[in-house]
Amino acid sequence: MVLVWYCIFMSFEQTKQTELADEQKQIVQQERVDENGERILFSWRSQEHININKLKQHKKWVLVLSVATAVWALLQSNFLFLVILVLWGMIVLVMIDVKPRIHEFLVMETGIKIGDELFAYIDMRKFWVIQEIRHRKKVFVFKFTNPMKGKIYIPVPADRAEDIRLTINQYVPQSEHEYSILDSIDNLFS
Repeated sequence: MVLVWYCIFMSFEQTKQTELADEQKQIVQQERVDENGERILFSWRSQEHININKLKQHKKWVLVLSVATAVWALLQSNFLFLVILVLWGMIVLVMIDVKPRIHEFLVMETGIKIGDELFAYIDMRKFWVIQEIRHRKKVFVFKFTNPMKGKIYIPVPADRAEDIRLTINQYVPQSEHEYSILDSIDNLFS
């Protein structure tokens, strides 16, 4: 009985992911205008982050590993490590069930709008493209002139990424991304 419910749940999850993939591929009309009268060059919808399906499948093992490590820390009288492990376990178990929000991305003539927030091209120093092979999409990373703003990562559908890249390259210079060891670790776990 439990196996039947599990199969039904997994087929429902796969259907939702397929619908999102289809929605992500769909680029809404190309010559639209937003509420301020500014021309929208490209628009699409995407998740804010990838759901951690690998951990979701092994939720029991994450819980068992957390409890076993917490018992070991308790036997070693390492209470600070115990507190950190309990907090880590709680965060991981909560984050496994969090559904990512879906944002609308708009490429306009003055900047990139994510939801209601506009990031102006004039504030951006450069951008580069990261290819995510497993998720079949590209991510554009924008670095701002103000170092306090950091970077923003924008997932772009792979089928229109080249057109979007060429359009953005008219406003913001593109640079080559140098892969670091952190990128390799990120690709391993994503």
